[in-house]
This record gives sequence, structure tokens and C-alpha cells, in this order.
Amino acid sequence: MSVYLRGRPLSLAALCMATAYLLLLPRMTVAGWFSAELDSDEPTLIPPNSTWGSFYDPKKIFCGEYDCYRILDITPPHERSADEGEVTEKIITSSYRALSRVWHPDKNTKDKLAKERFVKIARAYEVLSDSKVRKEYDFFRDRHDAYVEKYGTNVLWSYAPKSDVTLVIFFLLFVGSALSYLLQKNKWQNVADHCIRAAYENLGPSAGGGRESAEVRREALAEIEEEDNRAMEGKSGREKKAAKRMMQAAAAGGGASGERTKAQERLYKLIVKKVNQIDDFGGGFHKPSLRDLMVVRILKVPLEIYRTLYWKCRISYRRRRKIEYNDDDVLYLTKKAVGVIGWDAETPEQQKIMLTLKLWIPENLERLKEEIELSRMGRGARKQAKRDKKKAGWKDDQYVEGEN
Repeated sequence: MSVYLRGRPLSLAALCMATAYLLLLPRMTVAGWFSAELDSDEPTLIPPNSTWGSFYDPKKIFCGEYDCYRILDITPPHERSADEGEVTEKIITSSYRALSRVWHPDKNTKDKLAKERFVKIARAYEVLSDSKVRKEYDFFRDRHDAYVEKYGTNVLWSYAPKSDVTLVIFFLLFVGSALSYLLQKNKWQNVADHCIRAAYENLGPSAGGGRESAEVRREALAEIEEEDNRAMEGKSGREKKAAKRMMQAAAAGGGASGERTKAQERLYKLIVKKVNQIDDFGGGFHKPSLRDLMVVRILKVPLEIYRTLYWKCRISYRRRRKIEYNDDDVLYLTKKAVGVIGWDAETPEQQKIMLTLKLWIPENLERLKEEIELSRMGRGARKQAKRDKKKAGWKDDQYVEGEN
């Protein structure tokens, strides 16, 4: 078969050469492209026939993104074999001097990056020639979290500047003291509101009333009566009777659910005034003062610890030696048994009685609780409860003598 080109016959040799040229043309084109890339005149920071490696240093504390050892053409310590030995200061200095002579900007005037490359080489020598900095540099090589903890990062976040510890402590103490003051005020106000309600509605012990509320109501009624008596001087008998009826209406209370009369409103305002004059209800329910601030409480902690240890050692010693308790010991043990709130809630007369009952003995304390519970019951319920208890073997004034 003959092949013709432009009307002329082609020989077999010419046909083979044409086929080979068409097959090799794509490869020659790709090779030529790569050759053009490699032979490009575009300058690079990394010198030819060398590598500067990489290092995690976003803050550029050391050599930035490059490895300081690789910049000086030194094998890093973690890659060195036993035959190569350790990286000494002599090796670092020798390598630096050699590279600085080769890549000095004055000897590479046509190289646009010669100065920047020389600066990198000088920085690598500065880092590695300082033993303390080089030790830190080697430590951070595989510990990115430690690097971020000390120097931060510019990738996602960075550490905020350190705050003055003294200012932080003062601020926390101020906030804590303000909160403790407000909490104590709220604590006192809750008891005061309950006392006002109990005094105005004339609640008994079984309904939530107490000694303070009864006393406040009694003083308020006495003051109203005294004011009315002064106002009624020289008035007619009819006016006196009308004033007496208003006084009785106010004393009857009953203004909790319905509208208050003028007399009841007068009584209510006077009760509120008198309750607000009470600074301490006992049991820690007092108006806030400096002693309630958190700062003061913290300062008092060592003293409270000392007091607790003192009394524990004192009572323990007297029990082991079987020494009779004195008045101070009895007072401490009684207060500890009934609690501060329970102690302060009683009248001075009742407190004197409690001191004689040896309430640190569990049976006596339980007996006192039963008597208090009975006293808060109504008359009928109290009699029935006493009968039931006597049938179960309960006797009046039966307290355990116990120790001391």
C-alpha cells in the first residue's frame, strides 16, 4: 500500500519518522514545561540544593515557619544518629560563618532575596547560640500546646494580658461582702415580715406566733390606748365610747383577708414601726452590720477554729477526769444542744430552766422537745396528748441525771 502526501509518494522510513514524532510530541511538551519551571529566574528564599524544614512558630519567636537547624544546614538533634553526636556550639558557629560568607548580600548583589536570606541565617544563629533559648526551642518542637500556652497563637485565639492578682482579689472580696450584706438583710426582713403578720393577726404559738410578735402587739395596743386617753380628755361620754369601740375593733385584728378599718390600719402601721426598731431577733436574724461582711467573716475563721478546738479539748478533759462541769461548761453544752436559734428564741427565765436540765444528754433534749410541742397545742389537744403519753409511761419532770 502506498501513502501519498500532496500527491507525492512517501517512503517507509519517512512514515516511521513522522509517526515517532507525533507520539513523542506530548512528552516533549510536558518535559519542556517542567524544565522551564525549574530553570525559572524567579528567586526563592530557600537556597538551591537545600531545605529549611518547618517549625510551629506562628508568633515568630524563633525562626518563624522554618527550622533554625535546617537554615544553618545542621541536622536537628532528634534526627541525628549516634555517629553524628550532639549539636555543639562549635558546629553552630562554624556552619553560620560558612553560610554567612556564601550568602552575604554584598556578594549576591543580583539576588533580590539575599538580604532577607542572610537575616534568616543570622536569626537562626542567634537562637541556637544561646543555650537557654536553644533548650526552649528544642522543647517546643513537638509540644505545640506548650508553645500556645506560653506565647499564644495568631490562628484562632490568643491569651489575654495577665490581670493584677491583687486587684482581682480585692474585687472578689468586695462583691462577696456586698452579697453577704444583702443576704443578711433579706434574712432579717423575712423574720420581720413574719413578726408583723403574727402581731397584726394576733397569731398564737400553734399558728406561727412567738414571743416577739406578742410583745410587739401588746406594746402597740398600749401605745394606742395611751394616745386615745390623752385625746379623749375633755370629750363627752359618747365620744369616749366611740373611741373605745374603735380600739376594740383594732385589738380584734381580722384584717388579713378583708379591708382594714382605720383603727386596724393605725395598729398595723404602729406594729410595722415597732418591728423595724428591732435590730436582732436572735439566732442570727439581725440587721446587717460590718460583722456580716465576707471579709470580716474570713478574718474570724481562725478565731472560730480556736474556740471550737478549745471547748472540745476542755469538755473532753473534764469527762475523762470526771470533773464536774462549771457554769461556763453548762452554758456551752446547753447552747450546743439546742442550737443558737433555739436558745435565743427563749425568754431569760426559760433559759435559766434549760441550764438545769442537762440537755446535752439526748434523752433530756428529746424530753424538752416534747414539752415544747405540747405547749404549742391548744388546751384540749394538749390534755389529750398528755393522757396518751402518760399511758405510754411518760411522767412529768422526768429528766435523766446522766453525767455530771
